[in-house]
Amino acid sequence: MKRLGPDLKMPNFKRGDVKMPAFFADLFYDLRERRLLAPLALLLVAIVAVPFLLGSGSEESEPGAGAGAAVPPVLETSKAKLTVVEAKPGLRDYRKRLAGREPTNPFKQHFSGPQTQGAELAEDSSGQTTTVTTGGSTETPTAEAAPTPSNSPGSGGRHGGLVFFAWGIDAYVNKVPSDPEADAEGVTKPRVLAQTPLPGPANPVVTFMGLSREAAEKHHQQKALFVVSDEVSKISEGGKCLSRGEGLCQLLEVEPDVPITFVYGPGETRYTIKVLKIQLFVTGHS
Repeated sequence: MKRLGPDLKMPNFKRGDVKMPAFFADLFYDLRERRLLAPLALLLVAIVAVPFLLGSGSEESEPGAGAGAAVPPVLETSKAKLTVVEAKPGLRDYRKRLAGREPTNPFKQHFSGPQTQGAELAEDSSGQTTTVTTGGSTETPTAEAAPTPSNSPGSGGRHGGLVFFAWGIDAYVNKVPSDPEADAEGVTKPRVLAQTPLPGPANPVVTFMGLSREAAEKHHQQKALFVVSDEVSKISEGGKCLSRGEGLCQLLEVEPDVPITFVYGPGETRYTIKVLKIQLFVTGHS
């Protein structure tokens, strides 16, 4: 009998006619080189065995479930009832919240201010008086060095409240003209406060800056502090230079009753300045 169609031949496994796809071949070789074939085999076995183990466990638990069926079920008559209540948000009645408090008048003064009538400045055992100073040194004066002004509150002045003081000087300025036949012009400058030029703004030979802190820290006699103008070409002896510029003193410390002569300006006019007194002056009231 004649066969129809092509002849079918069985593959010869011994000669290696069957070839594995390249993807699976690479996967197999990679798993073998990394020694993951055994864990992969165990994982496949576990995946296959888990459903069988779970099925056998459920079959064994059925008799136990039948024994528990004898327990009477919960009565369905005791069903929980859900009640819906409408919410009514709002503020609490202020009468209930403030029932235990008494009303007060907000415009009535309930506290009295401090009584300052008849108060005086307190003095410590050393005789020092605490004062408020502006524009000058902040050293606390003693009763001997700086007496209290006559219009202060402690002396019965007409002003009350807080009194402000500042250190100042009374100075004597004598202008010696370059012409020997001209008369000298001497004038007394009272109540010279800090940052005041002498003899005046037109010819500021020196500027009074207050008391010397260096002298106060060393407990010496109180001394005035002056800033010397750049137009001064020569200074006579008598003061102490605290700061020197280009060959000439710029910050000068002067004691009372010590005259010092300054050569000022292009005309070399001579000014003799002497501090007459250092004292406290009243500068204002509260």
